[in-house]
Parts: sequence; C-alpha cells; structure tokens
Amino acid sequence: MRGPAACRRNRRRPGALHGGGGAVARSGAWPSGAGRTRAPGQAAGHVGDRSGCARGGGWVLPPQRLRGGGRGPRAVWRGAAQQDAKESGRFGLILAAGWFAFRSLLMSGKSLNPEDEQALINLAKAMVDQRAAKVLVPPQENADGFWFGSGNIIEPEPGRFLLCGRYRNHGDSRTGTAAGTRGLEFTIFEAASPQGPFKRIRSFTKQDLSRADAPVVSIEGGKLFAGPDGFELFVSTEKGINYPDELESFQKPGTGVWSIDRMSAADVAGLNPATLTEAQSSSEGSTLHIKDPVVFEAHTGGTALLFCSHPFSWASSNSGLAVRAAGGDSFELQTHCMIRRGPVWDVACTRVTDRLPVPRVGRFASQPPLSLYFYDGAECLRSLDENPAAARRPRGFSCEELGGLAWGWDSEFPGIRRLSVDFPLFISPHGTGCSRYVSTLATGGGIMASWQQSQPDRSQPLVGNIVSSETVAGLLS
Repeated sequence: MRGPAACRRNRRRPGALHGGGGAVARSGAWPSGAGRTRAPGQAAGHVGDRSGCARGGGWVLPPQRLRGGGRGPRAVWRGAAQQDAKESGRFGLILAAGWFAFRSLLMSGKSLNPEDEQALINLAKAMVDQRAAKVLVPPQENADGFWFGSGNIIEPEPGRFLLCGRYRNHGDSRTGTAAGTRGLEFTIFEAASPQGPFKRIRSFTKQDLSRADAPVVSIEGGKLFAGPDGFELFVSTEKGINYPDELESFQKPGTGVWSIDRMSAADVAGLNPATLTEAQSSSEGSTLHIKDPVVFEAHTGGTALLFCSHPFSWASSNSGLAVRAAGGDSFELQTHCMIRRGPVWDVACTRVTDRLPVPRVGRFASQPPLSLYFYDGAECLRSLDENPAAARRPRGFSCEELGGLAWGWDSEFPGIRRLSVDFPLFISPHGTGCSRYVSTLATGGGIMASWQQSQPDRSQPLVGNIVSSETVAGLLS
C-alpha cells in the first residue's frame, strides 16, 4: 500500500544511490576521559518539537505556529472596572501558568549525582569494549565501504537468539547515480548463544522489499521486535521516488527518499514482504528522509518507534519518536526531535540506536526506573580537512560516526540527558575510528552489546561483547 508521504510524490525515478561513503578521517584519539567535561552532576537535557532539531539548549515548550495574517478585532472602549477585571483575570492566568511550569520543573529536575553518572559510563564502556569485541558477522568483503549491521539481537524464548542486519557494499549516495551497490540485503540469523555461531535463516533483497510504485534503491537499518502476537520486522529502505514538487530541483539524478516499513508474522519463517505496510515517512523538507528504526515497549504502554531523519539538504541527522497505542495498528508521530544535536563532536548528527533499561541493582536498586540510550554522533556529514598543527582525532562523519551515551528517567521519556557532551565515548582503535549502531540485549547471563566497528582495512563488521551479570552488578555497586 502507498503511504501518505508517497502520495505526494506522484512520479518515479530510476534507481537511486543515497547515503554512504566519503573521505577517510585521519587517525588519532580524543583526550582521555572523553565524554563529559562539564561540571559534575550537570545534566544536558534536550527536548524538541515537530519543527525539527536545533543545537544546544535545555527543555523547551513547542512553539505556537501562527497562521494567517488578517486583521484582529477592532479595539473597543472599556471602563475602568472592566479593565481592572480583565487585568485581574489575566494576572490570575499568569500566576496559574507560572505555578504549573514551576511544579513541572521541580518534578522533572531530579538528576543523578556524579558517581551515578560515572557508574553508567563505566557500564557502557564495559559493554562496548573495543578491544574485547569479537566479529559476529563479517561483511561480504574486507574493504572500505563494506559492512554488516544496523540491526539487533533478540531472545524471543530462552536459548533462542535471532540476529538481524543489512549487508552493505561500496557506494556513496551523495554523488547520485552509479555510485555503487550499497545496501543490498537484509538478513536474519539464528543461534543458541548471543555470541553465535549464527546460521542464516531468512534474507530479503532489494527486489523482495520493492513495490511497483517504489522500487528499493538501497536497504538501510532495521530491527526485529517480538511481541505477544508474534514477530515484527521493521526495515528502512531508500525508494526510487521523487522529492515533493517544491523540492524537486534539489534532488540529484537517480536518488530517492527513505522511509520505514514493517511486516509481521507468528514466526520469522512466516515474514512475508507482500504484507509490508508503511510505519513512518515524511514529505516535509526538514525531515524528508526517515530511516534506522529502534523499537521497544514504551514505559506507559504501547510500542515506541525511534527513527533517524535527514533534511532534503543532507545537512544533519536527527532522532524522532512515534508511538503505537496498545492494541493499535499505526504509529503516531510524537516529535522529530527527541534529543537535540550536541554542541561539539555531535553537532551534525545525533542518531539514537538503542535503549537499555538500567538493571535495578546496586546504587540503582532504589532509584526510579531509568534507561541508557546509545547514539551515533558526527561533527560533520563530510570529512573535514584538519590543520596540520591541530590535534588529530577521529571527527566522525556520514557512515563513519562515533558513539555517544545519554540517560533518562523512564517516567520522563522521551526526555533524555547527554553523558557524552564534549567528546565521544566509543571510538574504534582501527581504521577511521568509526563505532556505531550499538544494540544491546539483556539476557540470563548478562548484557550483550553489538555494533559496527571500523577495521584496519576500513570495513565494518558486526562485532559483539558480553558482560556477565556479576560484572554488571559490580559496576553498578
């Protein structure tokens, strides 16, 4: 079926090449202790609205959008008593609004102390341990532009682990037609351990995921989600369709538009691309490209769908949220900006890739429920030239992002707060330094983390590392 965004794009173009590659960042390292240089305990809270993401700042209220522009009602004379009554009522409203705003601030202002924040950072670093990581799924070729990942691992029943992700071969979407194969296959594996070995059980090609009116140009990130009614596969693809009419002149020849689709079945064997329906898309210039779903049960019930968006200009990457009510079929957009892009190393990209509920042990046993959020960040979308006299370090850019961390009280979701403010927390010791698409799974033996990691040959295999339950408890004690 054709989604609402596609309805506005009534013409189709041939295969597109959209999203990838670029120049290689110089090797190096960020300063030790990277991640937070702000005052201890200072939270970097960020909230957005449907108008898109801006940098920096704290909690904000969505702006009122004023439409029209006609004249207002004519002024009328009011006596002194009428004016006093009107002013008194207005003053009362101001007092009431101020009280509720202050009350909300008090309720949402609880923060973690520096020791708690450091415990969360230590846990995350133990999971995303670049040196301890083992290859779970290699790319099709050990070369620049080849990788596997941007999926997840789930445990639908004890001792059964399903891993999914997409194979991506060399190509660069930013240059348009004939720039390479790019995302060519989305694959599901199965194993008896979260560390493998994994056996391929399902795969979906570009043709499998295409529609007659929207041929798939490239397969992007996706996620498996196990619910009470079976399995859902969310997969994002770039489709060979036109930009909206008012933006058509900005579309490079052969490029398309990204959106997220879903299919469901009682088991993975029954997943059928013929049942694909649109889960999220956009026809607005500021959020035109929607990709890389993250799916989990919302704290208040229903299902949360996080996603990445890019504007038509490819100037930034942002994180949005849609929610499906319990028992519902469709996802309702909540915001295109659940966390604003950062002020330094993640100024161009802040893409949330995973949520991990923090185990209720040690110093967090008596705390309200809270979660960690892993995200990808970048200083730019194209690799920047560095001054030879400057400190050399991985800067992060499109397809070579670095890793960051945030946290949030579950009761305040989608409000989350950065832990990696000035510097990234996760950098590969190899290649470009790229470390991205973290996904975690809490299982009986501990917590498994998987992510794409740059190698000396600049390929990006899916790597993983598991931290035992005993180690987790010790880190959070």
